[in-house]
Amino acid sequence: MTTVAAEAPPQRQDRLRRWTKILSAYFTTQTLTQLLGIASGLLFVNFMPVREFALYTLAFSVITFFNFISDLGSTTSLVYFFRHAAGEREEVGRYVAAVMSLRRLAFLLGAGGVLLLFPRIAAAKGFGLRPALLATAGILLCVWFQVSSSVRVLALRLADRYGLSYRAELTGGGVRLLLALLL
Repeated sequence: MTTVAAEAPPQRQDRLRRWTKILSAYFTTQTLTQLLGIASGLLFVNFMPVREFALYTLAFSVITFFNFISDLGSTTSLVYFFRHAAGEREEVGRYVAAVMSLRRLAFLLGAGGVLLLFPRIAAAKGFGLRPALLATAGILLCVWFQVSSSVRVLALRLADRYGLSYRAELTGGGVRLLLALLL
């Protein structure tokens, strides 16, 4: 009885130390990712012509809405299923595959709507067919990437691969900044 009680505080300290490291890395990564996003946004605002920025803003509104609609909580439901499966790799893999399948189906349904509506909306705002179609392609590409990457980043975290998931997020922010610099 005494040995169990004596082992409890170090175990708690190890757990506290582990979570302190995880949270510290998480908040550092989130701060850096947000700063990369702010930097790329400032580049777009300051150097993109007003007309192109208007199309960019319209497209990003659609991207944000499309990401929300294609998820509807399915990605975060993996946290529940991970706990339910007690972390068994094969079982969790089936849940991840099911969520990916659901999100891809939602993407395909939404893609049809975006293909039909976005060029019309852009035309109503005075944009030509070419810029509207390029923006439509950009929307679909961004959302398709987000559909898979958000699920994969969460799956990495559930598998205790935090470092890799944080590097993935930082890479995404870096790519956005690089694109902003190139455009």
